[in-house]
Amino acid sequence: GSINITNTYIGKFEMGALHIAKFGSDTNGALLAGSTFSLTTSADTHNVTVTGASNVEIYGGTVNFTTVSTSDVFIEGLEEGTYTLTEVTAPENYEIVDPIEFRVDGFGQIIYRGSVQNVSYNSTSNVMSITDNYVEPVPVTATVGISKKDTVAGNELPGASITITSNEGNDLSSCVVTSASGTASVSGNAISFVSGDTPTVIEGL
Repeated sequence: GSINITNTYIGKFEMGALHIAKFGSDTNGALLAGSTFSLTTSADTHNVTVTGASNVEIYGGTVNFTTVSTSDVFIEGLEEGTYTLTEVTAPENYEIVDPIEFRVDGFGQIIYRGSVQNVSYNSTSNVMSITDNYVEPVPVTATVGISKKDTVAGNELPGASITITSNEGNDLSSCVVTSASGTASVSGNAISFVSGDTPTVIEGL
């Protein structure tokens, strides 16, 4: 007699690869360094490699890395499964994007059907472009009160002409000056006033 053995071909599982290009809304196409990311999955990550990034850590189902200004991030060796890419921190004055979920199928194809703002994916080049919005920093200003007093009684001394200038040449035109004498002017990097019988208050320095 004879024994017939039939093997069933189930296909070859391919690993996926993802390229991440990280920009700032103000960088005019230049890559933005200093964003930290964490890629998490329940799939096996022992074959994962990351290049074009710094501070790379791979353990369990987690891949951590930081973007650099000289290269896209290349993540290779992605097994079939679902992945979540989270921007943990962004450079100062930039807003992080929401978490990005994608899937790698059995043929190594990246499947991204999300609609995360400022995130796009080109399935031909396998490049995921992520852009952080730049937020103009809010200037920190101060309010100061200036007294001109005599050294004997310690009373306010009206009638003294005083000029304050910015050593750094900062524009002081937005400052508000409240002078008891009613005499004050702001021009460029200088504020001039005449002291009164109460302290002169300058806002917006």
